[in-house]
Amino acid sequence: MNLKTLFLLGIGAVILICGVTALIISLVGKKYTVTFDSNGGSKIDSIVVKGGNSIERPKDPKKADYELVEWQLDGKKYDFDAKVTKNITLKAVWKIKLTDDIYTITFDTAGGSEIEEQKVNGNGTVTKPDDPIKPHNKFVEWQLDEEKYDFDSLVRKDITLVATWTMLPNHDVTFDSDGGDQSYRTTVFEGDAVKKPEDPKKDGYKFIEWQKDGQKYDFNTPVIDDITITAKWEEAKKYEVKFYDGNEIYTTRTVTEGDTVTKPNDPSKTNKQFAGWLLEGKEFDFNTVIDKDISLTAKWEDVKICNVTLADANTFDKYTLSIKCGTKITSEQVVKAIEKDCIDTYGKEKASYCCQHLGLSYYKTDDDLNRLYQLDKFDYNTIIEKDIKLAFILSRGVAEDGKTC
Repeated sequence: MNLKTLFLLGIGAVILICGVTALIISLVGKKYTVTFDSNGGSKIDSIVVKGGNSIERPKDPKKADYELVEWQLDGKKYDFDAKVTKNITLKAVWKIKLTDDIYTITFDTAGGSEIEEQKVNGNGTVTKPDDPIKPHNKFVEWQLDEEKYDFDSLVRKDITLVATWTMLPNHDVTFDSDGGDQSYRTTVFEGDAVKKPEDPKKDGYKFIEWQKDGQKYDFNTPVIDDITITAKWEEAKKYEVKFYDGNEIYTTRTVTEGDTVTKPNDPSKTNKQFAGWLLEGKEFDFNTVIDKDISLTAKWEDVKICNVTLADANTFDKYTLSIKCGTKITSEQVVKAIEKDCIDTYGKEKASYCCQHLGLSYYKTDDDLNRLYQLDKFDYNTIIEKDIKLAFILSRGVAEDGKTC
């Protein structure tokens, strides 16, 4: 290192030492003011301090119902060992001083959903609950003594907060079925969803959906204005439903796509019991929506027939009543079967009544119906399991209700 370089370094060191010395002298010699903002508390006098010195923490100020947390500078806790190098203002930070008193906060929802009460220490604050819910109303605010409640207020007694509401307006929802059978208007409270109606019907058309402004309508959407919902249709196809009895067509029905087929009258067949209509071997459900041509086949079950032979014991005229074995006969069936004898005996006007209420007595008889055995009256509760023969006698007299036969 040459002499010139050493000379320059020496001059620089002297300048630096002089600058630092001058700064220290200026700081030590200058005085600064420390101001205390008690933030609502009792007054604390300002302090004047020499630059570079620290200050002592002052005696804590007083504030009713509060206790001092700390002093802050620019929002941060102040370190009283720090050197003061400028004028500063320290601000007091407080927290509420709770008492041991416990107060009850009751919420009157005025018909809304229930809100649990709160227990709060004296000088505490109420925690604002979730807004209650009340059908067809909008929550406005909580009030105390008919004034909006400030949830930063300090509690010093039991209080009841009352919910206030505004009634939601009504809106008209119009269903335009576009030629179908479901055009009508209903009213919905704002914010509610409108109930989806049953699908409309329109001759020759298939219902697709309900639309609003050309788009499928979502029936979960809250209604906030008057709206019109329109039915969307497409031309329906026609299908044939053929009903077969064996290989012969019993009848044919033409059905619009999306509809059900009407069940025809049951067919009949000697010694057979109709048991329903089959589609591909399975019983057909007439609630099924028709979406193609189908053929239904009659199902039959064999029926055992029992013949009841009835003979007039006076004239020996014979009549046959055929019924399904395992069932009972009724007096009405018998009267119909022997109608000729009833008319001959009682006359046409009294025939039906007199045969049922007075004239009929039944007896066991021999196979040829030529001789009556004992006077065993026939019991209509008898289950007929085989062919039987009965004889009857048409008598005259006065029936129980006083009519003469």
